[in-house]
Amino acid sequence: MHSEAPAIIAKDKDHVAGYCLAMPKSFKNDIPVLVPMFDIIDDLSFNDEPLRDIDYIVSGQVCVDKAYRGQGIFDGLYHQYREYYKDSHPCIITEILSVNRRSISAHQRVGFGILHRYSDPDDRQWDIVLWDWNTRLPNRYPVFILAGILYFYAGESLLSDTSKISRNILRIL
Repeated sequence: MHSEAPAIIAKDKDHVAGYCLAMPKSFKNDIPVLVPMFDIIDDLSFNDEPLRDIDYIVSGQVCVDKAYRGQGIFDGLYHQYREYYKDSHPCIITEILSVNRRSISAHQRVGFGILHRYSDPDDRQWDIVLWDWNTRLPNRYPVFILAGILYFYAGESLLSDTSKISRNILRIL
């Protein structure tokens, strides 16, 4: 999966500060527990277009180390996610447990909107959220974080001036 959809990872020296996993919808049947989510997504529409006809990408798990929370890592990860995938996917979709207000608020802050709510077989409520990358990107996302210690990198090319970067580069693992 990684070769088709690299994760975005933030590192501070040798320490992983955070990461955001990616999964193209072509992997729908490769992770059985996620098939119901993909089925629900594919039955939804966005801007009057069935999502099954849109080449969206799914954000998997997003984690930020507790020591790095509140420093813009979450926002920076998603900003780089957008920069890396926007030319091949018009939007990103994920699902969040509805009671996880902190995660929902963080996703809304970077640009996601709640598209749909559903109940799973255990009667837990989930929100499917979508970020349409054709909308204007807020001007608040840092590329350099932690006073220049943490940099973001995606794919094979740096997203900033390479002359300023000598170490501690975000790597796609």
